[in-house]
Amino acid sequence: TFYKKEIYFSDVIKTILDIQRPDELFFSDMSIKSNDKDNKIRVIISGMSNTRDDLLTFKDNIERNHKIENVYFPPNSWVKNKDINFYVTLEILHDEKPK
Repeated sequence: TFYKKEIYFSDVIKTILDIQRPDELFFSDMSIKSNDKDNKIRVIISGMSNTRDDLLTFKDNIERNHKIENVYFPPNSWVKNKDINFYVTLEILHDEKPK
């Protein structure tokens, strides 16, 4: 599906990596899945943040990106004040390339 719709993993990963992250926030896993019904790519990221403030900064930076929507952090990502294992889902809008 990615190749038929000309969706490139590198573009998706670049969009994610272009989001400014605090120095003490790290990714441990990323999953990328295309939705056949629309031009959205679902991304699931898990990782670790040193503080809740760093995680909040990261969340704000994600939400500022015009290519990203439906950002969701489950409530358990916000319970601890330090050493947070987080999980976020989001959708990246994909513009189909002209044929």
